[in-house]
Formats: sequence, C-alpha cells, structure tokens
Amino acid sequence: MIEQAGRYINGGSLDRAHRSTRSCADIGGMAAATAVLFPLVSTPPLMLLIMRMTNSPAIMGTAINGEALNVLGWTTTAAIFAATAALVATWVM
Repeated sequence: MIEQAGRYINGGSLDRAHRSTRSCADIGGMAAATAVLFPLVSTPPLMLLIMRMTNSPAIMGTAINGEALNVLGWTTTAAIFAATAALVATWVM
C-alpha cells in the first residue's frame, strides 16, 4: 500500500502538480525581478527630468526652485544615480 502511494506521488498527478507549482514560482520570481528592475532604471532619468523642469523659467515661470530646494533636489538625484550605479555594479561583479 505504501509503495503504491509512493509510485503515485513520484510518477503520478501529484508530481505533475508539484512541478507546475514550481514553474509558477519561477514566473513569480521573474515578475519580482521585473518589478525591481523597472524603478531601478526609470527613477534616475525621471529625477533628472524633474529637476531640469522645475529649474526652467520657460516651464515654471516665476515658480522655479529656490536655492535650498535645488541643493536638496540635486543631492537626492545624485544619491539615486549613485545607488543605481552601485546596484548595477554588484550585479555585474
């Protein structure tokens, strides 16, 4: 009886169900990697664009960033670029 159960699990439908569960986990891992990769790649250029736009009198008129906001914004932008470069460097190594 136990041997029959073992054959059923190892070669039967339960084994196939287990394999399909693993493939779903692989897809989930790929989705998680994509969810991490998209913000990693898109955030630095978007921050650069936002900083350029908020400092442009042609776009913002008289509501451009002041000196304190420029220091904070450019420091944040530089930190995001550095963090992205560091993460990419750890992937490459």
